[in-house]
Amino acid sequence: MVAINTVPASVILSGDDENARLRAEIEALKASNVALQGKARKAAPFTLKVGAKGGVSIYGFTVQFPVTLYGNQMVSLLEHLVEICQFMIDNNGKLASKGTTPAEALADRTSLVGRCQALIKRFGVREGKAE
Repeated sequence: MVAINTVPASVILSGDDENARLRAEIEALKASNVALQGKARKAAPFTLKVGAKGGVSIYGFTVQFPVTLYGNQMVSLLEHLVEICQFMIDNNGKLASKGTTPAEALADRTSLVGRCQALIKRFGVREGKAE
């Protein structure tokens, strides 16, 4: 995102031509900023596919590459869903959000806790394992 600073009064008062040039430059920067925001990384839709080597490929996490695990790895990961969510809640303050501003990262961490708590509630815990 392009930051636009306010123009000092001494610059604005330096003449009509300079003032018009600065206004045009500010408008061009605003338009450029809007265009760049439109090109910002858009989340790909969440999709599942069987990869060429027989793994489960999950698309939608990153722009370029899927996350791929073999079936037995995926089942093992899912068996530990509650533990993973609890770990993420416990370590929430240390977690980063890729490609976000500090305010967006805070909102992501708050959302993450709520989403993990909902998963824990949905799947429950029985003797350290998901039900």
